[in-house]
Amino acid sequence: MSDKPWKRFEREIASQFNTKRKLAKGTSTKDDIEHDVFCVDCKAQKKWSIARWFRDLRAAASEENKIPLLICREPKKRLKLVVCELHVFISLCKGAGWLSDVDEEATGGSQSDADKAAGIIHRQR
Repeated sequence: MSDKPWKRFEREIASQFNTKRKLAKGTSTKDDIEHDVFCVDCKAQKKWSIARWFRDLRAAASEENKIPLLICREPKKRLKLVVCELHVFISLCKGAGWLSDVDEEATGGSQSDADKAAGIIHRQR
């Protein structure tokens, strides 16, 4: 039997994160790949409900003390989009040295999330 497109998509994303796809049969877990910092949900669907998906993912990520990342693509399309909260994106940009002197509180984030996201960049350098 051939592999389902959504499973291939999850495997592709997992490989880009240097990890593997979660096998979560019969569980209520929202994340699709194994990762220590990020709670990643992969969606390969024609119709998108980004706000609803992200709210659900954020709730699950909060329980695991992880940063939520929603990765979406349309079936048979190459474009992939990453959805995260603005304060996380700003923190990652600061950690990469692309931005400086940005107030995380102005972007609606908490300092712990900002520190966590910025620390990821510094560990990978």
